[in-house]
Amino acid sequence: MDKAKEVIADKIAKMEKPTADLSDVDIKNVTSSAVNLKSDVLIHNPYDHDLPILEITYRLRCGDR
Repeated sequence: MDKAKEVIADKIAKMEKPTADLSDVDIKNVTSSAVNLKSDVLIHNPYDHDLPILEITYRLRCGDR
C-alpha cells in the first residue's frame, strides 16, 4: 500500500497544473476602506476538459493583508 501511495504521489507531483496570471490591472475606484480593480486573468489549462473558472474564488494578497 505504501509503495502504491508513493507511485501515485510521484505521478501527481510531475503533472502539469493549471496556472492563472494576473495582467492588465486597472484601478477603477479608491476609497478610504477599499480599492476596486479591473484586470484580465490569463488561464493556462493543460487538460482536455474545461475548468470551472466562474466557481473559483480569487484573492489578491499584499504582504500579510
